[in-house]
Amino acid sequence: MLEGRSLISIKSLSYAYKTQKGETKALDEVNLDIKKGEWLAIIGPNGSGKSTLARHLNALLLPESGTVTVEGMDTSDAAMIWKIRQKVAFVFQNPDNQLIATTVEEDVAFGPENLGFPPQKIAEQVAQALQVVGMMDFRESAPHLLSGGQKQRVAIAGALAMNPEYLVMDEATAMLDPQGRQEVIKTLSHLNQELKLTIVYITHFMEEVVFAHRVAVLDQGKVKITGTPKEVFAQSGALMKMGLDVPEITLLADKLKQKGWIRSGGITTINEMVESLCQLK
Repeated sequence: MLEGRSLISIKSLSYAYKTQKGETKALDEVNLDIKKGEWLAIIGPNGSGKSTLARHLNALLLPESGTVTVEGMDTSDAAMIWKIRQKVAFVFQNPDNQLIATTVEEDVAFGPENLGFPPQKIAEQVAQALQVVGMMDFRESAPHLLSGGQKQRVAIAGALAMNPEYLVMDEATAMLDPQGRQEVIKTLSHLNQELKLTIVYITHFMEEVVFAHRVAVLDQGKVKITGTPKEVFAQSGALMKMGLDVPEITLLADKLKQKGWIRSGGITTINEMVESLCQLK
């Protein structure tokens, strides 16, 4: 596990949505720390509170009880919200929620312009962000004419152009094909490993979870499991009871372990499987 100081601290966080029938509790006494430079994956069944939790990280939602602090800044403090949102960039599941300009280039420039970056810096940030997500050739295109996957790449570029310290991805690969998801993962790995960008990554693709340093599993608004991917997937039975998929390689490893053919559980990659099999020689 990556060891580092806590940058985002969530303490006893609770939140409920108001409906005509009353209240629906989305988060229930959540406690979680996000460390400097880590890649934290958040998984859970539909309705577990993942997106609600993510929206608290940059004050899109405010706690009903408990606290969320970003580098000591309380999200409930109205005077701190602008500073928090400068540090924490957010990419939504639906890119249409973020695309507002008439061209891709203008859209990506919207964030840094509002942050007051000088024109030359904006141009550099926009070009770099579009290059990273593979959308440079579409810089003069109209966002509404792009495919869903292309729109999502533009939304990611818009977040990156603001040069954030933390990037929250709310199922941002959900509308991409496998190749597009692979490219995004490769980009995020570079940002995390080389630029030390802290990433909070919400996903329902279990094969993407293995790239994280740490995983938090939510169910019914509570954090039920935390640990490395290997530690979390070692509890495959508990995950499946929550209605979550488990990587096929993990299920195979569980069966082999039951038969005594390998010793370790929680295997998430082919390389780990090979290593475990070789240990029996």
